[in-house]
Amino acid sequence: MARIKLLFTLSISLFVIYAHAQVASGISRGGSNFNWYTVVNCDREPYGVIVNYNTQTTGIRAELGKIRNAGQNNLRLMLFFGHGLSSGTLMDSTGGALSAQNTANLNGLLRDIYNYGFSEVEISFSPQGPNDPNQWASLNTTMAAENWSVINSVHQGIQNPGLYRIYYDLGNEMMTNSQSNARYRYMKYIWPKYYSLYSNLYDTVGFSFASAEINAISNMGAIYGHYSYPVMADVHIYPYGGNSAADILYAAAHNLATIGPVSGGYRFVIGEANFNNATDAASMALELNSLSSHDSKPFYLMQWPIDPASPNCPVADVSPFNNYIAHGF
Repeated sequence: MARIKLLFTLSISLFVIYAHAQVASGISRGGSNFNWYTVVNCDREPYGVIVNYNTQTTGIRAELGKIRNAGQNNLRLMLFFGHGLSSGTLMDSTGGALSAQNTANLNGLLRDIYNYGFSEVEISFSPQGPNDPNQWASLNTTMAAENWSVINSVHQGIQNPGLYRIYYDLGNEMMTNSQSNARYRYMKYIWPKYYSLYSNLYDTVGFSFASAEINAISNMGAIYGHYSYPVMADVHIYPYGGNSAADILYAAAHNLATIGPVSGGYRFVIGEANFNNATDAASMALELNSLSSHDSKPFYLMQWPIDPASPNCPVADVSPFNNYIAHGF
């Protein structure tokens, strides 16, 4: 499979890179995107872990126990929200904040995640409907302001129960190669606001990358500014466009290494990957072993509850992680 060609040069001056406590020759044990506590008849929508936490606490805790007992160490939670939208997964963001119940549910879930022994959590903001920049022809300042208010209010409302670190993805798969579309303008709107308030916390991956937008690594300087990068990146790795998961991983590792004062110093997480996939796990492990010392390395991998063999039916139980564990993830 031909490598993805990423041809660009970044001229970066010295900036602070947060030294992660778990840097080692290998990578840390990963985990799952945990957004639904069950799936019934291939329908996940009624079963969001945040919206239903106060009424389904026992079942959600049981799932957390299974995930942890399977050897997983980290989780990713997505906040699906939109103006006037509400379901078992979607949360209404009218007024620029989640409801008091949903905020309490999120904090309760985080306490349980800590109590079950998980180390880190990534919270990813995923605006939907009228709040989704993918639906805009140009920057919608009203909805962008509402999204920013949600991000800021969630950040201020979270009570870290003792997890080593909570990271924030400010826009799920928002990264883009363009410097003119609505997503680009949205990121340029959100990032200065976040950075001005929270840059000293080193707690964000910025905006995560879809596999289809891995070339957007070359656009990071334009989006963030050369002195104000996030602490690390979040790259989603699926086979795409004739490229294997290993090819996407190589593109991320090789080109993120150009960022920062130290070769290979800018690390990333694999925020999404195919569910417990033996083929992807094996190929990515081989790729990691072949990377040079100058390439960037992922901290860990978090699987998404979709099996390529049944892509139209979300996985109900995300605890199996054995194929990734077998290959060092």
